[in-house]
Amino acid sequence: MSSSPANAIIGVALVETVRAAERLGVLAALDAPVGAEQLASQLSLSERALVFVLDLLAAAGYLERTDGGYRRSWTTEHAERLPEVATFLRTGRTPDEIDRPERRGDYYAKSVLALAELFGDPARELAGMLRPVGRIVDVGAGSAVWSLAMAERTEARVVAVDHPRVLPSAELLAGLLGLKEKLTVVAGDYFEASLDEPADRVVLANVLHLEDEQSAERLVRRWAGMLAPGGELVIVDVLDAPGYERGLFAAAYDLHLGMRTERGAAHDESLLRRWCAAAGLVSQRTVHLGSLGMSALVCSSADVELRARETTTIALDDLRALHERREVAEGRMRMVFDGAADAIAFVDKQGRSILTTNEAFRALFEVGWGAFELRPLEEIVVPGELERVRRIIHGLASGEITERRHRVQMRRGGGDFTAELTAYDPLSRSVLGFVVRDYDRVARREKLQALGELVGGLTHDLNTPLAVLKANAELTRGLVARVAAGDAEPRHVEALGHTVAHTLAAVDDVSRKLDAIKAFATLERPALESLGPHLRAGLAEAICARAAKDARD
Repeated sequence: MSSSPANAIIGVALVETVRAAERLGVLAALDAPVGAEQLASQLSLSERALVFVLDLLAAAGYLERTDGGYRRSWTTEHAERLPEVATFLRTGRTPDEIDRPERRGDYYAKSVLALAELFGDPARELAGMLRPVGRIVDVGAGSAVWSLAMAERTEARVVAVDHPRVLPSAELLAGLLGLKEKLTVVAGDYFEASLDEPADRVVLANVLHLEDEQSAERLVRRWAGMLAPGGELVIVDVLDAPGYERGLFAAAYDLHLGMRTERGAAHDESLLRRWCAAAGLVSQRTVHLGSLGMSALVCSSADVELRARETTTIALDDLRALHERREVAEGRMRMVFDGAADAIAFVDKQGRSILTTNEAFRALFEVGWGAFELRPLEEIVVPGELERVRRIIHGLASGEITERRHRVQMRRGGGDFTAELTAYDPLSRSVLGFVVRDYDRVARREKLQALGELVGGLTHDLNTPLAVLKANAELTRGLVARVAAGDAEPRHVEALGHTVAHTLAAVDDVSRKLDAIKAFATLERPALESLGPHLRAGLAEAICARAAKDARD
């Protein structure tokens, strides 16, 4: 299993949380849905702390959320039926061992539907990877979740072989899926049960690990002999393949297996392959299924190549159609990507390499690269910025950074420049795309555009004080003429004072607006974000103050 710090943190957190929840009665109180506030009051616990604990247990699948709050999930109920680890540690044995067939029937009759829910997604994933067949025999079927997934979208019929106490679960699941008419059950021990006709596919899902090597090999040989010509044997298990990082689920699965059976084991994949070859099966391939560590080994009978030749023409036609669709998609991508006005590049999510670029990108950086020429990121990033850019790329790809626009220092043939990176949403598991713009050029262009809008708005604003100036000038000239001719009354002199004051105020207003235009036009880093499409009175001062603050920062 992986020994990463993340797994260690998760493991410790879950162990301590479950232990505390059991000791304080939290789990026992969740047979029915209960809200955090009610549960905290009932058990005299901190509601704030309880919310953290309940959320962690729900994220781990130990609880489930409902409209009424939280309640124990089937995972919890299943875990409570497993033997205690302490007993296993002290004695190496548990009361729940299932090596004997009668004990096995009792155990799986209680747990098989929970396992069906656990393996539902991997079963559907595997079904989508296999060819359609007519007759599937599911050996040690349990709920038959693996074979029913294969029959769900095909014409296949399923024969489920298992202990009589377990088979009702397979019939129940088939009914829930609307596949009851496709299912036939055969009660009996899988070392003794027989078929009335050969199978196109035999499924041994989570069965071989219950047996020792000798018995498991005998089981493979027995059921491989019941395949029709061109049939296949599918072995599903947590394969103990060397070098394959199996993860936390596989380690927990091994622990449960060790507690349930004394002779069983997760058999090595190479050993399974040898058994299949000895049974006359060829064309072996392994498929890894999702995050649970499950895998499937698919082995076909010797004359499967004859059936493959019969389907070659159909396969080639499908490949040609796929190739044509790919060419159309690539043509559209080239039109959108290569012809874009913005400089676009795709990088790996660790920020090590530039994977592909468009023409605008290569023109911006004045480089003669090919479109799909792999280049190191340090060729375009200033050395002091390289680690920061890598952290940004990794953070965007992982979702730890949500801000899509970042200014960084980059370099090209003409020298260093300030660039603005605008990232796309991650395009795949390994690739991140972003647009690069020369921030200084963009800033100048946007400032000129904004300045034009500002001047247009201020022209409108200046009309008012200019009209005041014109009217006051005419009034002042008439009043001055009266004073000069000695024909002025005291009220005329007072009116002259008011007119001069209004005139000076209008002049100051015009002066402030002109100063704002001058200050805005000369700032190197204007706060362009504050500009709107319609500038009105007083906006020039606000822009100037915002731009000055941006320049200080």
